[in-house]
Amino acid sequence: LQRPPAAFSRRSEAQRTLRQARFAPSLAAALLDSLRAILIRSVTVRAARLRMGVGFVNTLLEN
Repeated sequence: LQRPPAAFSRRSEAQRTLRQARFAPSLAAALLDSLRAILIRSVTVRAARLRMGVGFVNTLLEN
């Protein structure tokens, strides 16, 4: 089994790191977007529950 020359492996390694560097920002952006969506969803759910709870307490107090 013949090993590839050092320059070739170094070049492919450089290309691989370049590809990872190009991929990393988009990955980070996707992670941030999903985190933001989860946060927004949880906040809206909490607000809706709070509103429902307030309405429930108000109806209890009215009766």
